[in-house]
This record gives sequence, structure tokens and C-alpha cells, in this order.
Amino acid sequence: MKTLRISVDQISEYSFLEFGERGENAVTEVILDFAAWVEEFGEGIVNLYVKRGGDTSAYPVPLSIDGTVATWLVSDTDTYKKGRGEAEYVYVVGEKIEKTAVFGFYVNRDIGQP
Repeated sequence: MKTLRISVDQISEYSFLEFGERGENAVTEVILDFAAWVEEFGEGIVNLYVKRGGDTSAYPVPLSIDGTVATWLVSDTDTYKKGRGEAEYVYVVGEKIEKTAVFGFYVNRDIGQP
């Protein structure tokens, strides 16, 4: 399994991750350390939304949370479309969005797939 580790202070509008090939399932995991958000804003929840290349809207992605670490196991739904996509972590305290972090990702096509 390919593990990509990031922390909230590393994410910028220029952040970019390569996920692998189109259609891969449970091959890549993205581990986000959001301890800095907890320290700055207090206890809250982190959500993740993904917009694949060519999509017009984002969809929520399930995360596994352990303390201040959120793990996204990239699924075949996430890698269904080749090309550049975007992901956004959203940190919510109470009912207020305190912080967001957006980064890009890329899915390569596999041989034999258009």
C-alpha cells in the first residue's frame, strides 16, 4: 500500500498528490495530521470532500479518525476518472467551519482504458 502523509500546515493551494492508476481500489491511503487545527480552534471534526477530474460537484468521503489523525483510504470511486481532481478537508467546531485545506491530486489512466 502507498501511504501519503500530510499535515495541515503542509497543505497549500499548490499541494498535489499522485494517486496511481485509474480504477485502483484501496491501494493508496492519505493520512492527515490535523493536530494544529485542534490546538488552534479546539476539539472539532474533520470532513473530506472530493471532486474528481471532470466532475462539477464534490462528494463526501469517509475517513477513519484516530485522535488527531484522519485516514482516507482512496477507493475505486475516487480513482474512477483519470486526470486532475481536488480534495478539501473541512474542520468544523460546533456548527462553525473553522478551517479548510484544499489540494490537488492526479489519477493516471491505466493501459487499455480511455
